[in-house]
Amino acid sequence: VEGGQLPSFSGVPLPYPTHVMAASAVASSLAGAAISLAAPSAAAVAGNALPRVMASVLGPLQNALGSQFMSTNQSDGTRPSDY
Repeated sequence: VEGGQLPSFSGVPLPYPTHVMAASAVASSLAGAAISLAAPSAAAVAGNALPRVMASVLGPLQNALGSQFMSTNQSDGTRPSDY
């Protein structure tokens, strides 16, 4: 670009501002629809996977640490066997 001039777009029509606004509205609407369609499946995957991961991580930890705390705390409702 010499002399600070913008390149010429001769023969190429520039979009009207209303067309740009309409296109962005359609694009954002389609993106919102895609997100709303994907949200239930993402929630279902998280609802199934998260409890399994938590059980696999917390289970051994509770077993390892639980014996120390369960023997000192004898109140009702503090042990898993109370339920």
